[in-house]
Amino acid sequence: MISAPVLSAASLSIGWLAYLPLLAWAASRTRWIELCADRRRQHLLFGTVFCLFALWLVRRDFDTGVS
Repeated sequence: MISAPVLSAASLSIGWLAYLPLLAWAASRTRWIELCADRRRQHLLFGTVFCLFALWLVRRDFDTGVS
């Protein structure tokens, strides 16, 4: 597990402040019409999401935490 000092309120706030503009930029650059129209791209997206989910399920927790 990640130790509590690593996930302080300040570090979480800084992380979200860095993540949200990047997510908004990526969503604005995505060609949503092409994604909805092309089955091949949909399968690529959903397959990637599935693989990331599977990797997340088999992750290894470190006993000592992050320091």
